[in-house]
Amino acid sequence: MKCFAFSILLLLASPPALAQTDDAKSTPASPVAIATTPHDAPTGQLRVAGNVRVGEIAPDFTAYSTADREVTLSRMRGDWIVLLFAENREDFAALRAVYDPAAGYGARTFGICKDKIQRLRSYADGQRLPFEVVADDTGEISSIYGYYDLEQRSTTPGFVVMDRRGVVRLALQGDVQPQSIVDLLRFAIAGH
Repeated sequence: MKCFAFSILLLLASPPALAQTDDAKSTPASPVAIATTPHDAPTGQLRVAGNVRVGEIAPDFTAYSTADREVTLSRMRGDWIVLLFAENREDFAALRAVYDPAAGYGARTFGICKDKIQRLRSYADGQRLPFEVVADDTGEISSIYGYYDLEQRSTTPGFVVMDRRGVVRLALQGDVQPQSIVDLLRFAIAGH
């Protein structure tokens, strides 16, 4: 039996009330505006701290990605989504191993990193990352998902899996090996 070296924040759960609802009854969470560059952030802006909960709609956000576009999470409903949170952009090189299996299960993969879009784009292009990396230069996306360590001023590694309705199905925090992410993703989507 494999032993995983990470702390489990939330594990697959489906509250009975949510399991019996249909797509029309699920209400999306209201979008959180994320300041993606220093001039977008109001003076004295406070960080939003949160935590994702399995069975609830994932917090929405809009931010720029390495594909030179704005990514809005709620606009991707209809697809399984995997958000890979990394402390440094260099961590995504190892996480590229998650992309092909995730795509095979019908999931779209996005990296989230507390860095400027220009540095992320340069790194993603140089490494030929197969997935988009979203710039979280203020740390707010990581904060609303509970992956920002305020004391260390860094993003805690981990990942979140959302179903086609935007409902969180799995959220883990810690240094998770790519193969373990793939195994857990397969279980979350395919059930085996």
